[in-house]
Amino acid sequence: MATNEELEKMIKVLQNQVSSLQDGFEKYEAFLSNTVETKQLKVSGDAQICDRDINQTLNNHDQNLREHQGTLSQMQTQLSQLQNQINAVDTRLSSLQTGVENGSIIVQKAVFAQKALMLRARNNYHWLRCNGTDSGNFDCFGLWTTDNKWYPLIRVAATGDLPRGDVIEGSAELSSVP
Repeated sequence: MATNEELEKMIKVLQNQVSSLQDGFEKYEAFLSNTVETKQLKVSGDAQICDRDINQTLNNHDQNLREHQGTLSQMQTQLSQLQNQINAVDTRLSSLQTGVENGSIIVQKAVFAQKALMLRARNNYHWLRCNGTDSGNFDCFGLWTTDNKWYPLIRVAATGDLPRGDVIEGSAELSSVP
């Protein structure tokens, strides 16, 4: 999607083109009125030849005028589409600004960062997470719901509290750790 500056530049270009077309229309109208005045002044025998030439010139200018009117209407349509895009961007920016001002965007990012530390349970409303330690220095894991309630599930002793002789069978690397 184009930025506001790009859209404003495009609008200015279209407005300049519209004004140049309107200037052209005014010149055509002046030319046509001059041609009609010239036609009315001719009363000699050559008037029929001049009338034919003038009519042909008028027809050509009318055709050019119709073509330019079509171009003008296309440009006006493009201008209104660009204005609609600018309005949509302004709406999104004001919504973003409102979200920043009332803190909802920051809160959403904080919740997202908090969920990165959790394990998703059955759906996006239930998460498994460490809930700190208890009085016996056991790590407590629980189910956290998005309504900010905790349900204790697992209590694990810290690894420093395990006796040194307890080594999981098949993992010789662990027995070499001091």
